[in-house]
Amino acid sequence: MNASIIIAGGPRSEHGIVPNMSRLHAKRFVLFATLIILFTSATPYTGVVMYAADEGGKTRAEVPPGFERYLVAGRTFISRPPDNLWISLSVEAIKKKTATTQPADILAKLSADMPRLTTDILAIWPAISVAETKLFLSDLLPNDINVIADKPLRVVHMVAAAEHVKQAAKDGWRTRNIRYNKAGDVLELSAYVETDGTESIVPALFDPQLSEATRIQLLTKYLEMSDTDMALAQLRRSVTAGLSGFQTFFATQALADVAQADDQIWFVQGVSTALAARYMSDLSGIQAEQIVSAITRQPSVKSRAGDFDDRLVDLLDPLQTAQLKPERLSAYTNARRRKATRVIHQWLGQIAPSALPRVVQAIRKSRPADGATLVAIIQAETGIDLTPQLRK
Repeated sequence: MNASIIIAGGPRSEHGIVPNMSRLHAKRFVLFATLIILFTSATPYTGVVMYAADEGGKTRAEVPPGFERYLVAGRTFISRPPDNLWISLSVEAIKKKTATTQPADILAKLSADMPRLTTDILAIWPAISVAETKLFLSDLLPNDINVIADKPLRVVHMVAAAEHVKQAAKDGWRTRNIRYNKAGDVLELSAYVETDGTESIVPALFDPQLSEATRIQLLTKYLEMSDTDMALAQLRRSVTAGLSGFQTFFATQALADVAQADDQIWFVQGVSTALAARYMSDLSGIQAEQIVSAITRQPSVKSRAGDFDDRLVDLLDPLQTAQLKPERLSAYTNARRRKATRVIHQWLGQIAPSALPRVVQAIRKSRPADGATLVAIIQAETGIDLTPQLRK
C-alpha cells in the first residue's frame, strides 16, 4: 500500500480500510485528517460507543481485548503489549516545543491587562458603567474561558497494526472513530475529537512490515503534529469562548438600544463581533485579521436547514426575520453576521478610534428610520459610504 503509517484512515488496502474523509498525501505516509477538531461536539454517531466511567467522573474509552492502555509522558495510548516499547521510544524522540497559548495564558493576560482594557472600553462606550465593565472583565469573561479550561480535549492514540484493530472491531468492539462495515468487510475510520471532556480514540494504524526504526520515526512525526493541532484547537476554543463573551457584552450593554431593525441590526452585529475579535487578538496573540477571517468563513458543509451564502445577503434590504421558518432563521442570521463583521472590521480599520463612539452617539440621538439613513449618519461622521459593501 502507499502508506507506511495510516493516521485515522487512509487508502483502501489489503487491511480493508476505508476512510470517511479526504486524504492528505505526504512523501512517506498518508496523513488522513491528523485531528479534526470541532468547536462543538461532533454529530452523534448512531452506533454503539462503549465507555467505562473513570475516577474523575468523566467518560473513559474502553480498551478492546488483547490491547493495553498506558500513559507515556502525559499522552494516553491503546496498543498491543509487543508494541509498547517502540511507542515509548517514539514519545522520547519528540522534540520539545514552546507551548501554544492555553486558556490559563489568556486568563493571565486578561488579569494583567484589566486596567488598560477597562479604560479602553469606557473610552469607546461611555454609557457603560465602570462597575459593569469590571464585572465583565473580572468575572463573566473569565467564567466563559474557564469552561474551556475545565473541559480539555482528551485524545487516546490507538497505535496498532490495522489487522489487529479490524479483528477487534469484527469481534464487537466499537468506538466513534473506528467502525467495522460488515457488508464490505472493511474498517471505517475518522478522527473526531469530543469537546465535552469525553475521551476520543484516534486511530494511528501502521504497516507491521515496516522496521521498528521507521515506525518510531513516523509515529514521532505524527505525535508532534498531533500535539501542535491539539494545542491550537484548545487555543481556538478559548478564543471562541472569549469572542462570544465580548459580543454579548457589547451587544447588550453598549448597543441594546441602537439600530435593532432588520435593515440596521448589521451595525450592532458587526461592531460587537469586530471589536470582540480585536480584544481577543490582544489577549491571545492571534492577529485580528486571522480571527475575523476564521469567524466569517462561509461554512463548507451545509446544515440540514441549508446555509445562506453571505455574499448574496443584502444588509440594507434583508429578509424579514419574522417571516423565516425557525430552521432557516439561524442560518440566515449567521450569514448576516458574517457579512456585517467583514464590513465593519474593514471600516474600523479606516477610521480613528474616537470616531466609533461619535457614530454611536449620533445614531442614538437621531434614531434612524431605516438602514439607508443609518448609512448616511455613518458617512456624515466618518466620510465613508458603506452602501456598496452592504449591498449584494
